[in-house]
Amino acid sequence: MGLFSNTVKDSQTKTSFDIDTISNIFIDTEEVGHVFENNDFVYLFTNKRLIIIDDNVEDKNLGLLSVPYRNIKKFSKANLGFNDLELEIYIWLLNEEKPIKLLLGKKVDTNYVYRILSEHSL
Repeated sequence: MGLFSNTVKDSQTKTSFDIDTISNIFIDTEEVGHVFENNDFVYLFTNKRLIIIDDNVEDKNLGLLSVPYRNIKKFSKANLGFNDLELEIYIWLLNEEKPIKLLLGKKVDTNYVYRILSEHSL
């Protein structure tokens, strides 16, 4: 599978999710660079796409959404409340009216995630 590794490139990554459980979905030239986790969701940023994993699907299956960076039309961030560190990032895809919402939690630097999206989609 090429250069895939379950070790990732940044110190922001803190996850209990075992990347090896989905290693068969990666293409030969795909590398995982960043992983973020909040509640029942895991967000993997590879060099090719964003993968959103719903770890709370019934029957212990994983729900996967693969978003190629070239399909991202725009994105924004919003604070969930006054003096609240929990932020959401909204991602609009080409030909979609409603955005995808990433809820990142208080321990994740949302500006860092925003920069990752910028680096891959702009």
